[in-house]
Amino acid sequence: MEPTIQSGALVLVDRSKREIREDGVYAFSIDGEIRIKRIRRNVGGSFTLLSDNKSLYPDETVSLADAQTLRIHGRVFWAERYV
Repeated sequence: MEPTIQSGALVLVDRSKREIREDGVYAFSIDGEIRIKRIRRNVGGSFTLLSDNKSLYPDETVSLADAQTLRIHGRVFWAERYV
């Protein structure tokens, strides 16, 4: 998520927000891999996973069928900034 969230930065996650009601940055796991990315809900129930570092991580679409394996841990509301 660089440059928004630097590698190794401490992040705070609101674990009470486990449903994607609006676009935002979420901590989630899919296929056992924990990740932090922007998530956008699409028409029809699929999701798009977006990274701020598009040159290394292109957007990914999670189909409606695969969305069943997406586990939201919470919404990121703060990230440590290095000087």
